[in-house]
Formats: sequence, C-alpha cells, structure tokens
Amino acid sequence: METKILGLGSYLPEQIVTNDELSGFFNRFVPENLPLALRMNPRWIGRRLGINQRRLSCSLAGTGNGIEHDTTLAEYAADLALEDSGVGSNEISALLHATATPERYAPDPTCKLADSIWAGGASFGIVAGCAGFIYQLIVADALIQSGKAQYVLVTGSNCISPYFQTLSHLGGMDAEHIKNDRLAASLFGDGAGAVVLGPVGTVGTIRGTRKKVIVETFWGAWGDGNPPVWIEAGGSSMPTTEKTVREGRHCFRMNMSPVLDRGVSLLAWAVTQLLRKVGKSVEDIKYFVFHQASQPFLQAVIRELNIPRHSVPINCDRYGNTVNATLPITLHELAKSGDLHRGDLIVLAAVGDGWQYGSALVEW
Repeated sequence: METKILGLGSYLPEQIVTNDELSGFFNRFVPENLPLALRMNPRWIGRRLGINQRRLSCSLAGTGNGIEHDTTLAEYAADLALEDSGVGSNEISALLHATATPERYAPDPTCKLADSIWAGGASFGIVAGCAGFIYQLIVADALIQSGKAQYVLVTGSNCISPYFQTLSHLGGMDAEHIKNDRLAASLFGDGAGAVVLGPVGTVGTIRGTRKKVIVETFWGAWGDGNPPVWIEAGGSSMPTTEKTVREGRHCFRMNMSPVLDRGVSLLAWAVTQLLRKVGKSVEDIKYFVFHQASQPFLQAVIRELNIPRHSVPINCDRYGNTVNATLPITLHELAKSGDLHRGDLIVLAAVGDGWQYGSALVEW
C-alpha cells in the first residue's frame, strides 16, 4: 500500500519584522559598557545569513495579544490542510506534531492541538530539532503502509518570538552568551505547515488524477554528543534554579560551524542514500525541498550535491529559519505555484540539532 499526499496547508503570522527593526529591539538590552561589536548588525544578518525579514507571532515589545502560540499556529495550518484534502478532522486516525518550541513540556501539547481541531485517533509529538517534521512524515507513511492508520495529519510549527521577550536578561550576561542570543534572534522565524496523508485510491475533492505518492524514505541519526543547538538548563541534568534563570541557561545556545560542516554532509547523505534506494540520480529530481537553516547552508548543500540552484526553492530570506515548519510551508508554496506536474519528482530532506536526518521522495 502506498501513501498519498491528500492536502497541504501552511500559516505565517501577519507581523513582518525586518533586520533593522529586530536589531533596534535587541540592541536596547546590550549593556553600554560592552564592545559595540556585540550589537546586532542588520546588514550582517542580510549579508551573512541571507535573511532579510521574518514573521513573528508576538510583538517584540511583548504587547501582543499572546494568542498565537505554537499549537495555535499548527492549528491554522492543519485546518487549511484538512480543507484542502476533503478529509474530516474526525476521520483522522493519527495526529503527529513536530516542534522545537512547545508551549509547555507536559502534557504533550499535541493533545491540545487534537482537541482544537476535533481530530480523532491517536496523537503525539516529537522533538527532533529541525528534522522533526520529516521524522513524523516517515512515521505517518509507515502507519498507513502497515494498515494501522488510514488518514494521518502531520504538522510542524515553530514559535520563537515569545523567547524574545526574555532578552532583558542580557544585562547580566557575558559576551559569549550575548553572541549566542544575537545569532538565535537573527536566524529564526515563526510559522507552521501541515500535510494530510492517506492510502492511494482515496477519493478527495481537489486531487484529480495527480498521484502525489511518497515513493521512498530514508532516515537516521548521528548522536555524537556535540550538537549545534542546545538548551543547557531545565532538564534533569540541570534543573531550574534562580541561578540558571538569571544566567540565561534556558535560552537557545548555538554553534554554527558544525551546521555548515556536518549538517551539510548529513543532509547530502540523506539525499544520496534515498536516491540510491530507488535507483535515481539528482538529474531526475525537479525540486529539492530542504530544511533552510540559512542561505549559506543551502548554498553549501547545493555545492555538495552538485545540483542546479533553480531546483531548490528558498524562502528563508522572507521567513527566517522556521525549523519544523520549513518543509511543509515550502512544499505548500511550491504546490500553489502551479509549477508541479504529474510525474515530477520532489525530494524532501532535513537535518536536526541532535544530528537526526531524514529524506523522502515524492512523485507528484
């Protein structure tokens, strides 16, 4: 039994924040006695990261209505995907959610999402960094192929903007921590995407004769204990204390060098192994939908795989790194563009912060 894409949906908050606006906000919290080089530079963000703006669900000043949290973004995208598919939410056998920015860690926020959209069946979330959505897509494919589920809704979301409201802690931070927060704030954006999957042969309202079949998948992980992104405190190894909060140890910490080295290699590995499984080459693929850590990351992947630039859709210049939302948002935009035709082959691939990686081949 093959798995088919029945519907797609994506959602981006209305608020657009430019590099100039973000820098003005961030630099308010950098102590005046520290070097000017620690301040956020809007031109550096555009030139080095290839990001010009991002969508945020919360006001930088913390004056927003606070309604659009992680599961809210996913709910909007899920509703659109369900409408696109013609499948009722009560027909969903399983809801699989991927996020790195959950509203809370207990209970599983996926249950709240399921309740919000009136989804039946099982529901569970996964935290696999930027590889979360591709992991859940592969799990969904396995559930349908095994007959354990008929319709599966997979959602991926990112909601980083509430973390910006904690930047006031910068006044007590050392230079290294400020550099980390500056990079994290520059890179990420909010958004969500969703896909409804079902077995081939399922009738829907908008699919016509197109196949949209998941042909093959590949996944793995290289957990060497040297991740590019981490949060020090809040877990059992470093429980929350007044000191950990004061020192900002609950915020994202980043080391971009491994991303442009091992991250690129593992993403390319996921693609080449997938194509090897199905006897295809990169020349057979019309589009490569990759996780978009930054434009330099994508350019490095393009060089590594020796693929044409026009075969890789890019939106991180407008949305930033939307983590688990990147793949479904990009695929949805590609589908709406009208540039996909029956028989076109598309590769989806991502690599995550624990060096998880995964890929999927879709025949449109």
